[in-house]
Amino acid sequence: CGLWRGLWAHSSPVHAASWCACFRGSEPGNFLAGAYVRKAMNRLLLLSTLLLTTAGLANAAPPKVTITTPAGLKKEVARHKGKVVVINFWATWCKPCVAEFPDLVATHKKLAARGVELITVSFDATEDLKSKVVPFLTRSGITQGALLNKDGEVPDVAYFTWLDGKEPDSLAIPRTYTLDKRGKVVARLSGAQSASSFEKAIQKALQAK
Repeated sequence: CGLWRGLWAHSSPVHAASWCACFRGSEPGNFLAGAYVRKAMNRLLLLSTLLLTTAGLANAAPPKVTITTPAGLKKEVARHKGKVVVINFWATWCKPCVAEFPDLVATHKKLAARGVELITVSFDATEDLKSKVVPFLTRSGITQGALLNKDGEVPDVAYFTWLDGKEPDSLAIPRTYTLDKRGKVVARLSGAQSASSFEKAIQKALQAK
């Protein structure tokens, strides 16, 4: 009752009193009506929250996505010298990539204050940059560190030769690497991951000496 009184009292004391009466079910005959209203208002509150969240994402500034190559990725990593860097290779056409992305972003936000940077490298076609890549990144809350492979859906093996230290057995994505503050790869994740596996890999990099 206090919540709704606070929300409504400023505009109409009558509204505030009415809402409280409904929630309390003060009249015996109004008990079921009060329960119904409570359920309806809970649903309305949930819907309002979802709408506000969606609106906030819709109004978010789209990230700048830079076309890159293996050499360009190395330069981007070098910009973050002294920090832990997470590199994620993904694409909008890759279902496992899309599935793990929320956990990746959430884990990064959780640990960003400890000096963790996230770099995402998309293997989408360059012509899909504005229609697919940017909208997806905007919805996901990515604001920086977004790259797109120059050759689009054809990954350059040099990305993985550099990060794996050898010729890779596969070019499959999603693939995630964590680098410690000295730029050394300390964790390699292949396939869709969970928030806990992302955090474990990042913590390993943070604790590296």
